[in-house]
Amino acid sequence: MLPGTVARRMLSRSAPWFYAVYGACVLVGAALAGTIPNLIWLTIAAQIVNVFLLPMVLGFLVVLAALSLSGPGRVRGWYLSFVVTAATATCACAVLGAIHGIL
Repeated sequence: MLPGTVARRMLSRSAPWFYAVYGACVLVGAALAGTIPNLIWLTIAAQIVNVFLLPMVLGFLVVLAALSLSGPGRVRGWYLSFVVTAATATCACAVLGAIHGIL
């Protein structure tokens, strides 16, 4: 038996609900992609949803970097200001681009 097979078997037994939900999501996604005649529209719609979720995700990441990291890994001072500015600029460009693309 290969070592990877043992690890895979242990993982599948340790989290059965995760794998069931993951498998169901893959099947629902495949069925959804199979029913939509224009997959380009689906790709563009998914990217627009991603753009509007980007500020929330980057916000959580900046907060985690500033508060949850310990010691030298913690973001603070001028580097925190730089990270917040870069995240804000990225989110603004993404949202403006999505709005421009929708209109």
